[in-house]
Amino acid sequence: MTDAVLSPSRSSAMGNPWLVAAVVVVPTFMEVLDTTIAVVALRYIAGGLSATVDDGEWVLTSYLAANAVILPITGWLSAHLGRRNYFLASIAIFTLSSGLCGMATSLGQLILLAVAVCSPAARLCCSTPSRQKSRVWR
Repeated sequence: MTDAVLSPSRSSAMGNPWLVAAVVVVPTFMEVLDTTIAVVALRYIAGGLSATVDDGEWVLTSYLAANAVILPITGWLSAHLGRRNYFLASIAIFTLSSGLCGMATSLGQLILLAVAVCSPAARLCCSTPSRQKSRVWR
């Protein structure tokens, strides 16, 4: 008999490691891209909403403040909700909030939505302890 027949099959929960890597990398890239867009386009966003650049900086300030608040409780949330459920909820909230940011009609709306975007955004890649990366979906 060959080794393939004798070796145990891969766990179905594990899945294809390349697919798992893609599922983790794409949302992380989305978060980095979102932050970059906010920093680069801040002047134009403020102008489009008839606000000064100084007022527009509140978008970034609220984004960073939300990041500082939610990051410490990421481990607790992922432990209580489950890493997979927390990851999927983070993607859903991030996607919905990003879409709503694009439709904001005032600076106040944009600031509130920036907090909603950031709340799950930084956690997309941080919810799994490094020693357990191979068991990310269990």
